[in-house]
Amino acid sequence: MQIFFSYGHDKHREVVKKLADEIKQLSNGDITVWIDSHEILRDSHWRERITDGILKSDSVIAFLSEYSSRERSVCLDEISIALVSKHGMIRTILLESPSKFTPSSRVTEYQWGDMSDYPVQKEKGSKEYDEYIRLHANEIIFGGVDPMNNIIIYKYLEKW
Repeated sequence: MQIFFSYGHDKHREVVKKLADEIKQLSNGDITVWIDSHEILRDSHWRERITDGILKSDSVIAFLSEYSSRERSVCLDEISIALVSKHGMIRTILLESPSKFTPSSRVTEYQWGDMSDYPVQKEKGSKEYDEYIRLHANEIIFGGVDPMNNIIIYKYLEKW
């Protein structure tokens, strides 16, 4: 199982990478996250690698911020490719309040996940922040189902 993460290379990069690592750990490596910093090697054709990553992924998550939603951003290109190739089935997660920016009209009809409060959680300390990341990783993997209640309904992995 592979999930493609689309995000801007801005101040939110760390939280996106931390979430990717947590998903891999919680799934015991059964879910990989395609993230450009790991998948695009120096001197490679980055646009081709991104398109290939989207097409080969089972799911796409677009992390929305002012930076990632700006005109002519690579993220908007990724969202367009994903909307067509995944038949509109992508997930969006806010990293900033939509009062700070206008999300692309390409994704405004979708319900957003909201992680715009992650800086507040991070300020509470590493234990609270790690738990916050774990909660959101579980939501991505399990579709919002609480795995601690012995409910075994996984959103992405058929074998689970």
